[in-house]
Amino acid sequence: MKIFASTKGLLAIAAGIFVVAILWTAAAELFFVKESSNFSSPKLDESVIVLVTENLNQTLEYYTNTFNSNNNITYSDEGNSEFASIIIDNVKFLIITSGGSNEINTSHLKDEINSGNRKYYIYSSNIDSLYKLIEEKVIIISQPKFIMQNLRSFSIEDINGYTLTFLEDRFNQ
Repeated sequence: MKIFASTKGLLAIAAGIFVVAILWTAAAELFFVKESSNFSSPKLDESVIVLVTENLNQTLEYYTNTFNSNNNITYSDEGNSEFASIIIDNVKFLIITSGGSNEINTSHLKDEINSGNRKYYIYSSNIDSLYKLIEEKVIIISQPKFIMQNLRSFSIEDINGYTLTFLEDRFNQ
């Protein structure tokens, strides 16, 4: 009898906990606002470096040879060789020819390019290894050095005159 009574008591407690859990869930659904997937917090997904060039194929060859990455090239849909993108690790380069059809209008970029805004900053997890990989293939503007207490950088110039500065934040590693 005692075993039956204690089992009956445990079942009653378990049933009570189950009912409380169901009520709590129902109350939470009614009284707490859930964040809808349509209204989620904004998030930056990726950045794209836009390079305008006279010679698309030459620029693609330069970047694939410099960074040893030739398997992530996507050409324009039309096959008209006016633009292509190349992904190197987590960085996407969009390479656009400065001439071409009306499909890609680069006239709005000309002011930006002519104003001297030809500099890009790219974070890397190990700039010393990156420097060793590319130093013989590029024009070096500055060698790896600390520019702040925990921030190292070096800069190169690509074949189109763009300055790429690679940064490594040693504090947040």
